[in-house]
Amino acid sequence: MAFTALLVAAGATALASNSKWYSLAPGTKFLQADLGSARNVSSFVLKHAGLGGETTGWNTGAFTIQTSLDGTNWTTAASVTDARSSRTYHPVSQRSARYVRVNVTTPANDGNGAARIYEFEVY
Repeated sequence: MAFTALLVAAGATALASNSKWYSLAPGTKFLQADLGSARNVSSFVLKHAGLGGETTGWNTGAFTIQTSLDGTNWTTAASVTDARSSRTYHPVSQRSARYVRVNVTTPANDGNGAARIYEFEVY
């Protein structure tokens, strides 16, 4: 079963500079989504700063995507370093998950400390 995109900003209806998840928290920053019930998932798409109309230097540099059935015990599904693209696609072995989380370890490619995710799609 495919899911439509999870827009990470409450009430967001399209990619725009005012509809993003943004964090300046120190250390690893994370975005977590609850799918509502356990679902079979097999890929993820992240839309970064460049697709939101911002400089591509602010695209997320390094991150992991994790899945969980209970929100406590996590399994890493994908690990990405040296990312540069405005859109990243991450196919994984099919797994059951209720929760998915993006852990941002390098927020931007140009040294900017803010993490920006415009859309997080789970399929």
